[in-house]
Amino acid sequence: MLRLLLDEGYEILVQGSQEAYLDTHDDIPAASIWVHRFYDESATTWGGAPREFRLEDASSDLLWLIDTLRAKTKAPRVHLVAHSMGGLVCRCLLQKILPDLGRAPADCVDKLFTYGTPHGGITFDVGLGVVEQLRDAIGINGADIFGRRRMYEYLTPKAVLARQPDPPHGWSAREMPDGPGSFPLSRVFCLIGTNPTEYEVALGLSSFAVGARSDGLVQIDNAYVPRAHRAYVHRSHSGRYGLVNSEEGYQNLRRFLFGDTRVEADLVDHRLSGDREHATWQAEVKLAVRGLPVVMHERQAAQWCPLPLPPPDADGASAAPVTLATTFLRSGASRPADSTTMRYALEVRIISLRMRDGLLWFKDHLEQTADRPSRRVGGLELGHRRHDPRPPAHRNAAPRRRRGIGRRSVAGPRPPARLGTVDSG
Repeated sequence: MLRLLLDEGYEILVQGSQEAYLDTHDDIPAASIWVHRFYDESATTWGGAPREFRLEDASSDLLWLIDTLRAKTKAPRVHLVAHSMGGLVCRCLLQKILPDLGRAPADCVDKLFTYGTPHGGITFDVGLGVVEQLRDAIGINGADIFGRRRMYEYLTPKAVLARQPDPPHGWSAREMPDGPGSFPLSRVFCLIGTNPTEYEVALGLSSFAVGARSDGLVQIDNAYVPRAHRAYVHRSHSGRYGLVNSEEGYQNLRRFLFGDTRVEADLVDHRLSGDREHATWQAEVKLAVRGLPVVMHERQAAQWCPLPLPPPDADGASAAPVTLATTFLRSGASRPADSTTMRYALEVRIISLRMRDGLLWFKDHLEQTADRPSRRVGGLELGHRRHDPRPPAHRNAAPRRRRGIGRRSVAGPRPPARLGTVDSG
């Protein structure tokens, strides 16, 4: 986040503390970064009597901070940037606190970006579910906030809880409402870590218990909101090689908040051969943007996160489109003097796994070898970008479909400087 000071002209304002600065100044610049230290009220570090931690209280405190800053900066909305449990604090604000007050979340929050947030809770590869049941029943140290029942309580408005106090069948904590009055999912981005080996908390016991398909604390399938934007990067939950410190994380954050062009790549009109009962298909994807020293998004089988592809239809018809990647570009980014394009590269490898009698069949298998490799280099002409005057939440340009990899882009005006709010935990 500190790099936003240099790259986007933001400020961190402190006078002893950020709280003291806020109390003693009535005129605050909108392009400023504020940290909501929601855990301080419940910590014994500072002396006094700590308050019992409730996630709903942390979200209410965040709303107070947002309203105070909006009044003193005159900024209409804020960006929320959250790590780990901080993302759940933000979601409680958007899905419960504001709706309970009769307020529209989109009126005061512009975008939400989460690093390694357990949107679907925290689950384990060991114990066959017994560990989660004990945690949720005992609630030791408040760990039940990552369990299904407690998450339902703080992610559900009071009016709904009054009618349905228990989670209904099929309810998923990962889902955010997407109807009228809800926060638009097009304004949510989830960064997902896929490297558990560098997460060293508890001498590696955490990553062992959570399993290989994780960032060391949060399993991959629990780290995103369905239908929201997301990117996968080979980073751990935190630490020296963690998501928050990563170049991949910063570049995805900066482009999501301040980019003016969205690019979506879909696999369209594809036909996968083979018996649907004896073949499983998946895609490996890498996305790079010109001028950056890192890959912005990668889903690899070796990192336990390939993209599953739907089986071929019995009648041989084309399968439904599959989104391969989404990224955001900045028309103002540096580029060669003679270039008028924003360039990116997408690499796709289609891999099949064969089955016999319910078991993987390796006799004709070539490990890590693609059945169909493909690489596409894309470029968007700066002078010919399609302009969409509607606000980001309402853009939904229909792509032109064609066989292979389809590209769709939506360009709009660069958003004005907004107040940046950091919420980490």
